[in-house]
Amino acid sequence: MTREELQRVPWREVNSLHMDALRRLYGGRCKKCGATRSRLKRGRLKTGPLEFAHLKPTGLCGTGRGLKNRFVDVLRNPDCYDLFCQRCHRTLDMGKWIDRMIAAAPPAERLPA
Repeated sequence: MTREELQRVPWREVNSLHMDALRRLYGGRCKKCGATRSRLKRGRLKTGPLEFAHLKPTGLCGTGRGLKNRFVDVLRNPDCYDLFCQRCHRTLDMGKWIDRMIAAAPPAERLPA
C-alpha cells in the first residue's frame, strides 16, 4: 500500500495489516541494527513486530495508546518517527532518559568534567 492509500483507511478499520504496510513504507528494518523482527523475552526465539520510536515528541507517548492512535500519529508526523527493533528502541529511549536527567540536574550535583 502507498502512503496515500493508508491515509484513506478509516480510523475504525485500522488493523495490524495496515500497521505492517506502514512498517514496510519505513523500510521494514531496524534503523540501527537492520533486524526485520524484534526478539522478545530476552533473546529467545519468540519474535514480534518492529516498533515505531519517537525521534521528536508528538503528544502521543508511552505504551498502551492503541494501534489505531499510533497508526494515525505516525502518518501525521512521519519525520517524528523511525522504525526500531525492541532492543534498539529501549536503548534509544534509555539514552534520551539519561540525557534528560543530566540536563535537569542542578549544576552543583553534576560531576566535574
